[in-house]
Amino acid sequence: MVYEKAGNNEIKELTELRIEYLIEDHGDIPEDKLRIIAGSLPDYFRDHLNKDLFVYLCRTDGVIAGCCFLYISEKPPNPSFINGRTGTVLNVYTRPQFRRKGIAGGLIKNAACRIPKNGT
Repeated sequence: MVYEKAGNNEIKELTELRIEYLIEDHGDIPEDKLRIIAGSLPDYFRDHLNKDLFVYLCRTDGVIAGCCFLYISEKPPNPSFINGRTGTVLNVYTRPQFRRKGIAGGLIKNAACRIPKNGT
């Protein structure tokens, strides 16, 4: 298993993973809504990936087995968040055929160890 940060060359796969996650998380999603979401995701990823959205991937034999989306937001500094930056895990998703192998835990650890500094 190889853990890595996603780049713009993975936008198609990130879109597929996000749709797979949403279907599992929300159940039946009307086809018209899925088309709108799938059509909007590539532009969203191009605008946000590695700026305020960081996606960590796990590959097994060259296939993306799972992902973790980390969204960083910045608010006015306060005593709890001295630089104002906070992170929200949007989803951790492992494709069904790769589950029960520790991938989700590995993704969370990988994301936590690689929390971006100043948007990098």
